Amino acid sequence: FLDLRSLYNCSQVSRKFNQIAKDPLLYVEVNLKAYWHLADSSLMKSLNYRCKLIRKLDLSSCGYFNAITAEDFNTFLLLNGKSLTNLRLNSTQFMNSIILQTIGFKCENLIELAVRNYSNVTVSHDFMSISLLRKLEVLDLTRSGIESYALLSLIQKNENLTHLYLAFNNQLNVDQVCIQLATYCQNLRVLDIWKCNNLTTNGLRAISSCERLEIFDLGWNLREEGHITDTFKLLIQNCQNLRRIVLAAVRG
Repeated sequence: FLDLRSLYNCSQVSRKFNQIAKDPLLYVEVNLKAYWHLADSSLMKSLNYRCKLIRKLDLSSCGYFNAITAEDFNTFLLLNGKSLTNLRLNSTQFMNSIILQTIGFKCENLIELAVRNYSNVTVSHDFMSISLLRKLEVLDLTRSGIESYALLSLIQKNENLTHLYLAFNNQLNVDQVCIQLATYCQNLRVLDIWKCNNLTTNGLRAISSCERLEIFDLGWNLREEGHITDTFKLLIQNCQNLRRIVLAAVRG
């Protein structure tokens, strides 16, 4: 099993090796995170026609200093987005609303989407386009700037959601999010709302109905609540699969 760099080196040996090294079956999973300092536009263009069968793609931390442009990646998605099931774009520098729109329209088979540290929010409805997705199981929106109405729409349309990461999104109405999760996502296993700040006992009571919950990070929430003991008892009683709960800076 050769890594990506070795495959590209093999393609320079001979015509036969070049043909073999471009077989789409060799590019079902592509992880460029380890090559973030090398990934550039020419690499993305060369992958456009090697990744016809791609399922998993990780471009986390790629695109610094415009090495990969939004146009480069958008072209890749238009050509290959339909086959993707797992897409990680954490801390990428080329992400924008157009790419989010393309993900919503082209990547209909996604079960995992990670856009942690999305820093290029230009308009409040940037994330509305990905609410077109219907098969998500893992969604990482840590420090993404997503608005409540876009997230609520996503939750409603993705009832198979099991992992949701929302840390550092203090613009969210977390109580509404918890109520929506309790209504539509009974298979939820992991919920991270670290430093979202505005969870109250109403939201905590709602999330207590997600009985399959295993990991719950609510650090730096419930800071203004007075009496939370009874609500926590309800959470523990209902969610008997809980094996980790983070309560940093929780008062009451």
